[in-house]
Amino acid sequence: MCDGKIKYTLLTNNTPCGIVISPTDISVNDISTNDMGVEMGITNTSALTEAAFYILLSLQTPSHGYAIMQNIKTITNGRICMGAGTLYGALSALNGKGLIAECESNDPARREYVITETGKAAVEKEIHRLEEMLSNAQKYYKEGR
Repeated sequence: MCDGKIKYTLLTNNTPCGIVISPTDISVNDISTNDMGVEMGITNTSALTEAAFYILLSLQTPSHGYAIMQNIKTITNGRICMGAGTLYGALSALNGKGLIAECESNDPARREYVITETGKAAVEKEIHRLEEMLSNAQKYYKEGR
């Protein structure tokens, strides 16, 4: 059940444990670890937070808040349960950085968002960064060090 927090769950011997991040733990500056830059919204050292990454993945087609939360839960097999406060704070920050845009909705009570070209470029850059990290880990990490 979602309680307004992102819950990162690790499974150890089939016992769930993890950390919980409340909406007050996430600020505009937490959307990326570095400023997203000016032109395309990306710098060479930018890294998206996990929450921002999954929100952007969820917005390949226009979606409203509840659909985004459900999509993130599905994509992560229930590992991340994003609450409304956390989501809307992140959406506001992503919108402010030009990574997403609010779009027309058939229902005036629901705001819909979609990823922008800048947001797509940020996701691509993040995917390459994560691939490099995984490659380096596989190449250099030795079990039992």
